[in-house]
Amino acid sequence: MPSKGSECQYSYKPCTNPRSTKRNGSLHLLCEFHRKKANAIQREYARKKRLRKLAITKLDTNLENAIEKLTSEFTMKEDPTPEFPLWDFLDQFLFET
Repeated sequence: MPSKGSECQYSYKPCTNPRSTKRNGSLHLLCEFHRKKANAIQREYARKKRLRKLAITKLDTNLENAIEKLTSEFTMKEDPTPEFPLWDFLDQFLFET
């Protein structure tokens, strides 16, 4: 049985497995099993974070495109000159008499 200092330091439950060894010879805090478990959880978290960031980027791009499309549809290119034939008629009628 490993000594107390060389036992896995897994915090949620006592683990008596020996701590795994780093490449430089010092000890990791966790045993090989708990290191693999923690690394798998971290990889999954990083994958979800990347996907979330990508989704937000796509959403922002799609939203910007939609706003641009809507503003271009509703923005008048030029001021239309109103045609009021009634005014012309009234002008002629009122000023001729």
